[in-house]
Amino acid sequence: MSTLSNVNPHGGEDEASSIATTHDADPRAMNTHLGVSVNYAHNPTPAHEDDRRWYVLRATYGRERQACDYLNAVGEQAYLPMHYVARDFKGQRQRTLRPLLPNILFVYTTAARIDEYIKRTPALSYLHYYYNHLVTKSDGTNPPLTISDRDMESFIRATTTDSEYVRLIDPQRCHYRSGDRVRITDGSFRGVEGRVARISGQQRVVVTLAGLCSVATAYIPKAFLERVD
Repeated sequence: MSTLSNVNPHGGEDEASSIATTHDADPRAMNTHLGVSVNYAHNPTPAHEDDRRWYVLRATYGRERQACDYLNAVGEQAYLPMHYVARDFKGQRQRTLRPLLPNILFVYTTAARIDEYIKRTPALSYLHYYYNHLVTKSDGTNPPLTISDRDMESFIRATTTDSEYVRLIDPQRCHYRSGDRVRITDGSFRGVEGRVARISGQQRVVVTLAGLCSVATAYIPKAFLERVD
């Protein structure tokens, strides 16, 4: 990805003071132990594993990092988006690295293997499916939530930049410019796809993982946007 910065021509932002991805930490260093980087890309799917999906999992009691380490160690592709929580302590500003989505973990694997981890792996007894409450099966239950490769790629790109202004947002509070999907063509968010929205008076791109969350980039100049099908 490009190392150009997305400079905010209107100055700082009021929402970035307490919970944000730090601007002075390299996200590659932040996520090395989690198996991700700014240039993260999952491996091509082998023909015999063409049912691999990005599964959303829930770890109880804040053990998502423990689960991520375990799954990466056994050869799976697990992703844990991180951010820094900033607090003032005795007059000094301190940052603590924490998961962006508490208790949530993403794993790219097959249905058979994820079922094995969830139901028959004692070391992961605290790991559970995150269910898709937007879909109801014929038996009245909800299926496990999965994320498309395209949306997950944009989410990973957006959450592994070093911008301090990346944030989770409430879609209800977004003022979308249109229904068009766009791609960012330059800057540190290059390659991210989503919808253009006005948030805190600024133009940003929002990546939505249906049934889970939406995340907004920092300010994006109009010249950095192109429409995509």
